[in-house]
Amino acid sequence: MALFLEKVLNQPCSPVWVVKLQNQGTAALRPCYDELAAQLPTEEQLSIDETPTKQGPDSAFVITSHLDHQPVPSLTWA
Repeated sequence: MALFLEKVLNQPCSPVWVVKLQNQGTAALRPCYDELAAQLPTEEQLSIDETPTKQGPDSAFVITSHLDHQPVPSLTWA
């Protein structure tokens, strides 16, 4: 995200600002996420994708579950 903001939009970016944006996005999407996540145990078929990513020295996995073609993303730091 920081690279996109700085290189494409020519917008200075700091790690603190990125964390603030991530927290705002998480808070805004939390009700939808909770609703979809609550449906997972009742699904007959569930597809899960795990995609590794890395930012600096930190590694993470973006894990996405699909139920009835509705993605339920989550981010897990390793």
